[in-house]
Amino acid sequence: MKAKPTKAQVEARVHEILRIRLDGAEFWDVREYVREKEQEEGSPWELAQGQKPLSDSQLWRYIARADREVTASCRASRKKLVRRHLAQRRNLFAKAVSAGDYRAALAAAESEAKLQGLFDVPTCPAEVEPFKSPEDALRLVASALADLRAGRLDRKTAAAVGALAGAWLRSVEVTELAARLEALQAVLLGRKDKKQDKKK
Repeated sequence: MKAKPTKAQVEARVHEILRIRLDGAEFWDVREYVREKEQEEGSPWELAQGQKPLSDSQLWRYIARADREVTASCRASRKKLVRRHLAQRRNLFAKAVSAGDYRAALAAAESEAKLQGLFDVPTCPAEVEPFKSPEDALRLVASALADLRAGRLDRKTAAAVGALAGAWLRSVEVTELAARLEALQAVLLGRKDKKQDKKK
């Protein structure tokens, strides 16, 4: 007869699956992990004498519960999420330094700095030459895209630059079209006046 796990054992099992799922474990990884833990003395997965290993369906139920806890944790407020991500990055930084992996440590530190907005370009007043041609607007957009890719400009500011440049280009097109229509009307009126003069 199977011994039913206690509430504490179930919670411990879910916690362990949650941890390895966050590390990217798939079902087969979970199965392998549990099989090892079933043979480990003192483990929440330890099998009693004559007890059979957990079936795949039972493992799926544990995985589903762990995944629900992950989903619930993602509904936390923005402040809580930021604190959690900062803690994760600091944990990764410490582990990388301990392992002597300075490249990974630098990546974790940079990720934390970006999360805290330390790389954001400070807003300061600057004298900007007005556009004189469509090429000026296109050059500004190209420069903004380059700064965005290099991390010197945030997406919001880059989008605003693109929108303003696009609006300026459209206004130029409308102005030029109006000027052409006016010139065409002048030509047509001039021809009409010449025809009337000939009739007289």
